[in-house]
Amino acid sequence: MASVDSDFTIYRARDKRCINNTLRQCLGRFIRKTLSFSKSLQMHESVI
Repeated sequence: MASVDSDFTIYRARDKRCINNTLRQCLGRFIRKTLSFSKSLQMHESVI
């Protein structure tokens, strides 16, 4: 059974990954050939 400290560390690592992924996707809208690329200007403006 895992200790409370290791559980907290696991959740913090997962939260950090989620934050980094969200930030990457937000910035990815400005770079072509990424998952977040918007083909139309209307979609790009609605997301930002």
